[in-house]
Formats: sequence, C-alpha cells, structure tokens
Amino acid sequence: NVVDQVISRIKDEERIVLGMSPEGTRKKVEHWKTGFYRIAEGAGIPIVPTALDYSKKTIEFFSPFLLTGDQESDILHLKQLFQGVTPRYPAKY
Repeated sequence: NVVDQVISRIKDEERIVLGMSPEGTRKKVEHWKTGFYRIAEGAGIPIVPTALDYSKKTIEFFSPFLLTGDQESDILHLKQLFQGVTPRYPAKY
C-alpha cells in the first residue's frame, strides 16, 4: 500500500518535504482522490496547499492546514482555497 509506505517513510525522517501533484493535471476528475489526506492524517502532519496561478504567473503558498478528522469538510475547505486560481489547462480542472 503506497499510502502506508509514504507514512512510514515520513515517520522515519527527522525532516522531510513531500510534494504531490494536484488533481486534474492529466485529465478532468469529478472527485479528488484522498491519498494525500490519508498520508497527512496517518503521519500527523499538516497540509500546505500551494497554487500555481497561470493567469497571474504566481505561486501561492497557503497557511499550513491541520486536519480536523472530518475528511469531507476538510477537503471542501481545501477546494475553496483554489477558487479564483487559473490552472494551466482550465478545461482539465
């Protein structure tokens, strides 16, 4: 299980940064996969949402987000952060 392997690796390291590509980078999706959430929850680490806004040519780092345990609510909150951000391929987002 990849999620468990990543959690184990994170716990083995004193310091680590894990970057994951967002949904919709290769094709449009209806729902986000939850592996990123399960990794953060299992490792006890925050999520630092990051947006590449192609219309503004900027990278935005949002505040670290500590999970509440309510996955549906947390993911809704994360999705709302990206409102107004223009992806490289808007038709795929």
